[in-house]
Amino acid sequence: MKYGKSNLNIVQIIWHDLGRHLSCYRNGTVKSPNIDRMAEEGVLFTNHFSTGPVCVPSRCSILTGRYPHAQELWRFNEDEITLPKTLKEYGYVTYRFGFHEEKEFFALNNDIDIELAGKELLGYDYSWKDSRNSMAIADRFCEFIRNELPEKPFFASIAFYDVHRPNEAEISDEEINITKLPEFLPEMPDTYESKKDFAILEKRIEKADEAVGRILECLRSHGLKEKTLVYFTTDHGIDFPRAKMTVYDPGIEAALIFWGPDFLSKGKIDNNLHSHIDIFPTLMDIINKPIPGRVQGKSFAAALTGEEYAPREFIIAERAWEAPDDPVRAIRTNKYKYIRNYCPDWPIPVPPDYTKKVGKKIIERIYSKPRPFEELYDLENDPFELNNLAENEAYKDIKEMLQKKLEEVLVEENDKVLKLPSYLSYLKELKDGRWRKVKDSFKLDLK
Repeated sequence: MKYGKSNLNIVQIIWHDLGRHLSCYRNGTVKSPNIDRMAEEGVLFTNHFSTGPVCVPSRCSILTGRYPHAQELWRFNEDEITLPKTLKEYGYVTYRFGFHEEKEFFALNNDIDIELAGKELLGYDYSWKDSRNSMAIADRFCEFIRNELPEKPFFASIAFYDVHRPNEAEISDEEINITKLPEFLPEMPDTYESKKDFAILEKRIEKADEAVGRILECLRSHGLKEKTLVYFTTDHGIDFPRAKMTVYDPGIEAALIFWGPDFLSKGKIDNNLHSHIDIFPTLMDIINKPIPGRVQGKSFAAALTGEEYAPREFIIAERAWEAPDDPVRAIRTNKYKYIRNYCPDWPIPVPPDYTKKVGKKIIERIYSKPRPFEELYDLENDPFELNNLAENEAYKDIKEMLQKKLEEVLVEENDKVLKLPSYLSYLKELKDGRWRKVKDSFKLDLK
């Protein structure tokens, strides 16, 4: 089936560090009425995941349709295929508004103009980053719609930074007291400081939700809803302990909502597994263009129209080149998750800003437990991933099956983490002082 038109406009609204913490996902005390309406009028995905728990790698996966370990945008490899570059080949004009971060990633040397490298590397024609304020960004996009709309179809990526740390907001004791800490992070300390920090997150989400409403209303009022496919997502999970920077579900879960033309199955909720690498091929299917051969994702265009389709069996997540001293790979199915910590015995990463607010002693008491080399979780019976079954004989076959599937993916793109097994025998022999020795001696060869 042909899903749409070759001249369909495409708008990406992407937030930093949101996870699925929105009221349409029935999370917490947060209110997000504009995004809720977007979900009611479009297609909501409940089981969409990032490829990694850190900003730049996960965003690069959306741009390339490839896993973080497989693509080389971070090396400024100009041969890397990206979504904006590909759309430009088919006549699109490409724009970005706000702070995206993948374009700001660390230069390899001081001679590189980051902004120029980002535009040329990623394929954008126009970049506006004068503000990180979501309302200012929404207003700039609306100005573009009113006064600068090109004759050709356009792709616009709109990035909101509101919930990224450090984040502050004026908040009352009453708002703090009614705030509920998320059930999916059961180990979070239930203290005033912890609840205040979470209440600030929800306050900033509500502010950014208003800006999303402004963008959607602008498209409606200018008669562009039927001509523009909008999707809303985030890079990864919320920035709290056992979430961002980890491959547990709270670290890699991501909101995903599609909105716009009538061919979408209005009000549909899709519960199948999906990954950030699937967005690129899905968009190409929607505009009836070929999917580049290097893309690793799987189109779910049929899910947008309500057709039958073969869903994913698993997703892959990783801590890759952004964490060379703590590489992690994981595979998740609907029922199980297998995690391999290539640098075992490190504790769970905790946001420094959160630690400062809540107190180092409290954090160390809860989160200093060393991670093992392997973790295995039964997600149906243990959705919060607290009971590690990796050494449980009853789950031996399941663990081996997931190990095999994970390694097949890593071998396919020659993931350099596969060079590490010879180092693991040394790691297992270490006892006291393991963290210090590992940190001081371990270097991941990225050549």
